[in-house]
Amino acid sequence: MVAAFKESELTGRVDEKAKIIELISKGSLQLEKISVWGMGGIGKTTLVQDVYPSEKVKGIFDKLPCVTIMCPFNPKKLLRNLVKQLEDPRTSERNETPKTSGKKEPTLANILEGKKYLIVLDNVLSTSEWDTIESHFPALETGSRIIITTRGHITGTNL
Repeated sequence: MVAAFKESELTGRVDEKAKIIELISKGSLQLEKISVWGMGGIGKTTLVQDVYPSEKVKGIFDKLPCVTIMCPFNPKKLLRNLVKQLEDPRTSERNETPKTSGKKEPTLANILEGKKYLIVLDNVLSTSEWDTIESHFPALETGSRIIITTRGHITGTNL
């Protein structure tokens, strides 16, 4: 499922929104992970939904996919969803599958290579889920960021 966020007016979370935008737009050229964590129902997803589509954020990154992690966790499906969001529709031939076309299916790392990207992973439930997919994100010096919403602590900058 593809999550489509649109910019809205978030009441009472101005400081948190500004902090996330600052973390996204400043810092090193290294890939940085920003973890928005806390107990369920406190508005983590709502906060990120308000940051993600902002014009300021859109102007910084080449690629901006967003996915919600579904239960049960299926890393292959998650990665396919990200690849689908990131593929260039002008070069992707929708009627051909890798098996019928003889072409290799693009990988997340191939699509993101050399790009400055912001990826939102909503609802990562455990460090083991993150550990399963982390290696698929190229850690090139492009200033890319990954925002993770979670109920647990994931390594990275935490809010």
